[in-house]
Parts: sequence; structure tokens; C-alpha cells
Amino acid sequence: MRTIKVKHEDEIRWPDDCKRIQDILIDKGVFATLHQCQRLWEMYSEDHWCASWLVMEGMNNDEVYAAIREYYEESADSGTDTRYI
Repeated sequence: MRTIKVKHEDEIRWPDDCKRIQDILIDKGVFATLHQCQRLWEMYSEDHWCASWLVMEGMNNDEVYAAIREYYEESADSGTDTRYI
């Protein structure tokens, strides 16, 4: 089945944090787009602290991963096209 990519996506508001989350997930063998990474951290921030975006400063990579892990489900390898990272 073919997939789509929305041509217009919202700007990544915290690119350095989103790239950090993406790198953490890649180290765990999971790929996520920067937009997905942004949404993961937004959900964590909102659910646990009623904040729109928590600063990650002071958190190590394992703590960041533990914070977002409950917000995604892994799917089978889909041959993700990484051109849109």
C-alpha cells in the first residue's frame, strides 16, 4: 500500500530537542520523524506537567526515553523514506 506525506506540516518549534529525541529513538532501533518526536514530547509535557513543552536540560537520554516510551507503539519495518527527516 502506498503512503502519503502531507506537503505542509507545522514548523518544528524545538528542533534541537526534537533531533535529540529522534537520535535517542534511533539508538533504540526505532525511527520517528521530527514531527512525531515533537508530538511525543508535547504529550509527555502536557500529561505529566500540564505544560506545553518541558525543558530537557538536566535529563539524560535514558530519562528522556523513559518519558516518551508510553506514547508510541512500534510497527513492523516499513522501509521508511528518511528524505523527510
